[in-house]
Amino acid sequence: MVAFICMCFPPIVLYMIRNHLKGKSISFDANIRQSLAEYVLGFFVLNSIIVVGRALIRYSNDDIWVLLNNLNTFAMKYLILGMALAVVIPYAEKFYYEKVNVNINIHLNLTDKVKLPGFRWAVIIYALFMAVPHLIRNFDNSFWGDEGITIVASRMEWGEMLRHVAGNGHAPFQYAAEWIMVHIFGASGFVYHIGSSLPYFIVVIVLLTVVWKLFNTETVLVALTFTSLLDSAIRNNLEVRMYAWCQLFIFLSFIILYVMFTQRRKVWHYILLMLFSLGAIYSHYFALATNGLMYLGLLLYVWFSERKDTWKVFLSGCGVIIVFMPWVVFCFTQSGKV
Repeated sequence: MVAFICMCFPPIVLYMIRNHLKGKSISFDANIRQSLAEYVLGFFVLNSIIVVGRALIRYSNDDIWVLLNNLNTFAMKYLILGMALAVVIPYAEKFYYEKVNVNINIHLNLTDKVKLPGFRWAVIIYALFMAVPHLIRNFDNSFWGDEGITIVASRMEWGEMLRHVAGNGHAPFQYAAEWIMVHIFGASGFVYHIGSSLPYFIVVIVLLTVVWKLFNTETVLVALTFTSLLDSAIRNNLEVRMYAWCQLFIFLSFIILYVMFTQRRKVWHYILLMLFSLGAIYSHYFALATNGLMYLGLLLYVWFSERKDTWKVFLSGCGVIIVFMPWVVFCFTQSGKV
């Protein structure tokens, strides 16, 4: 919570002062998209200056989010610096465009003639700001115990890998993905990490395309922030484990389920729900409960709204069970339990 305040409050002050200097209302105006675009850009500029400046001065790559939450003195200094920049930047901008003579025949005034980038581009820039740190973190060779299980399995032969996974009671999808990555690109820290963090980048793309179309920009911004900055996200998006893949498939299952609730259901909707559910379950067994509840909700909805389509729900659900059963049988042959 402290980190959230330190990073998100100064851009609000920046936004209010800039609008005051432009003679506009200091509150979020009716053009909510323009206001959000200005805030997102302010958030990016302020925090980038502070984070990059600290890294250059102290040559430190410590986790800023952790430091802000755990060190009150550091958090106070961060907030004070952010507030100072939020005050200085608008006046410096105003001074530059009003007083500085540029050796060209036109006078550029950011507040009047130069428009901010389109709102969509502002959100895309924000998404890149969220995603780039996750990409950079892939270039290390730091792993912990459970990640070693995946790494060891990815170096085995295909059949040996499947027997190893089944014997440990794990779902095979993420192990298979790592195995394919390693045998195509070779074994390295980056390959191990990217094989597990790839789902995060797919989620970001889906948010900027499908989710934006189905919902609204506010939903995209909130989802981008939480998907990138929550403690569980920062940890699981990089770990060489199955959680990011499971999250991706559950997320896709929810999207197609939402489409089936709000639009005319088509055969390919049921097929996609089956495939995404299989991906989730083959990534982590706990998805059996999550996607099972999705199917239950869909069954009840169809039963009470368009009963003649009930058989399609059953067929899709049975498809999940049928395709999953060979793995269950294989697991029992290997260890006698799942």
